[in-house]
Amino acid sequence: MTTKTTNILYWVFTIIFAGLMIFSSVGGIGPTQQVIDMFHTGLGYPIYFIQ
Repeated sequence: MTTKTTNILYWVFTIIFAGLMIFSSVGGIGPTQQVIDMFHTGLGYPIYFIQ
């Protein structure tokens, strides 16, 4: 592979990885009522710990 091809592949996979990381963190920024119910009733965490 040439240096240009390696550089392009590096940036393509870096952008894909960063996009997936941002997409997966959206749920942690603002938990929905469904997530709060799952943590409270399913796992037993108190409400003040979740919010």
